Amino acid sequence: MRWNLRPFARLLRTQAWDVIVNTHFLPAEIIVSLRRKGEVQTPHFTVTTDFETHRLWVNQPCEHYFTATEEGVVHLQHWGVPAADTSVTGIPIHPAFSQPKARSQCLARQGLVGDRPVVLQLAGGFGVGPTAHYPLPTTHHLPSTAF
Repeated sequence: MRWNLRPFARLLRTQAWDVIVNTHFLPAEIIVSLRRKGEVQTPHFTVTTDFETHRLWVNQPCEHYFTATEEGVVHLQHWGVPAADTSVTGIPIHPAFSQPKARSQCLARQGLVGDRPVVLQLAGGFGVGPTAHYPLPTTHHLPSTAF
């Protein structure tokens, strides 16, 4: 096991955990490796935090997978996860993001005037490259009420 993962593996081995819930595929992969060696017996569950449930999320044995979409379930099943071991639950988010916010307050907090469209670009943990240099789609053809 790699040097930087040893403290995590040691933590998993030295505590009597009831259950482990993964929200990233790397810890799930480490846990499965330890389970296969018989070093950890703790059941674990995986909650995908991507809308695209890709192959890296599949680490068996895993008691259950919680994924964002029905399509994610299809992908999981394609990679050998039994249908009974999957649930569509959406992406887990902090409750603060589920409450509507006043646009004017959000603009003011970010130092924006609000006289033009605001584009929020998100990227995964590895990023998507030099996003500042990506051309933005033109929005001049959209009615102002779209924003």
